[in-house]
Amino acid sequence: MSFPFRLFTLSAGAAVAGVAVYAVMKPEKVRPVMVETIKSGLKVKSWACDRFSSAKKEMSSMVEEAKKADAPAASVK
Repeated sequence: MSFPFRLFTLSAGAAVAGVAVYAVMKPEKVRPVMVETIKSGLKVKSWACDRFSSAKKEMSSMVEEAKKADAPAASVK
């Protein structure tokens, strides 16, 4: 994993943990916020999975095209 992704993951985890600790003290006010946070996280996960799937299909297509090509790849100048 790249450093920015690790930093983002750590920050998000710390934020959720902080809110969870606060939720123990004031659960009636924090629950709606946590539900919205989780909902947003699920949307981000769905978006990331769609992008990854699209990139994977594109790469597979390029690999198949490269395997079928008879001529060597053109040199880059």
